[in-house]
Amino acid sequence: TRGDVVAVNNQDAEGNPIDSQFIFEKNYSQSPWFKALEKGEYTTKRPYTSSGNDTWTGTYIEDTHIDKDVAQATGRDGYVMGFSAPVYGHNGEVVGYWTNRTNMRGIEQMFLMTYRSMKSLGYPGAEITLLDPKGRVLVDFDPTTYGTEDVPRNFDVLLNTNLIEMGVPSVKEAVVGKEGYLTEMHARKGISQVAGYTHLKGSMGFPGMSWSMVVRVPEEEALADANSVQTSVMQTGLICLALIVPIGWYVGRTGAQQVVRVQSAAEKMSSGDYDARVDVKSKDEIGQLGDAFNQMASEIQSSITKQQQAANEMMRIKTALDNASTNVLVCDRNYQIIYQNNASAKTLKKHESD
Repeated sequence: TRGDVVAVNNQDAEGNPIDSQFIFEKNYSQSPWFKALEKGEYTTKRPYTSSGNDTWTGTYIEDTHIDKDVAQATGRDGYVMGFSAPVYGHNGEVVGYWTNRTNMRGIEQMFLMTYRSMKSLGYPGAEITLLDPKGRVLVDFDPTTYGTEDVPRNFDVLLNTNLIEMGVPSVKEAVVGKEGYLTEMHARKGISQVAGYTHLKGSMGFPGMSWSMVVRVPEEEALADANSVQTSVMQTGLICLALIVPIGWYVGRTGAQQVVRVQSAAEKMSSGDYDARVDVKSKDEIGQLGDAFNQMASEIQSSITKQQQAANEMMRIKTALDNASTNVLVCDRNYQIIYQNNASAKTLKKHESD
């Protein structure tokens, strides 16, 4: 608890030996992680941590950084993130502090798998960027720029390039807890890209690192995928059209024939053939038109029949009155004579002088 080192590993995660003996000569009492543990300051919640991922406690988390001791011990760049926690004795008292420097290589391998998946989907020009809460680049995975699918560590970019300060729209949205997509211009490449972005919110009780991730794809690749969908839709449309045209021709031809039948029956009726009917048995609109025509024709025929019957009856009455010897005159309500039989005509003729 005084900051002196009592134990340190001498192999890395892959089992390779590391030269860590010099660590025993150091005192870490002034290190940020040591001071935080002394005060009981643990990382329980981050900005934008989702509900349920703020339950872990007792661990102090350090964001990605260059650790000089790790670099010296491993002979590499020392690009790590840190996790530290107190060590308790049998009675629950703090007997020491433990700190772990985790290599960023595990995170980079996740990016590699993600890229290969995107490449298989038709996005070989994709680039994936991991950012800290300030908008600084932590992982810059861009195979088209670096010419390799390995994840190179270019420290001219990592921890030194701030995409918020460069005004990248997707990064500005991501670091404030938003997620979505937009189209933006890549300043260095000079191309338009479709960018998807999100802010990480922790997982399984762990508050997360308050990192953001942006995935950018050249607009032409994104449009190629959209064009592929459009082509499929067009092909489907052409297939449907190829089916619809002959079906429509057949239906139209059949319907036209039925309409011609209705027209023919109407012409016969206009010529005085009131027995004309339409032989349409379908249940569609044309069939309903045929039924309506037949009903109308029946009513007209019935009406004409009644008129003919009435006319015939009137003719019989007129014939009877014309042959009667009794004088018959018929006038309307205005007392105008509208009919006289032969007998009355002879009588009036006889008395014409009177």
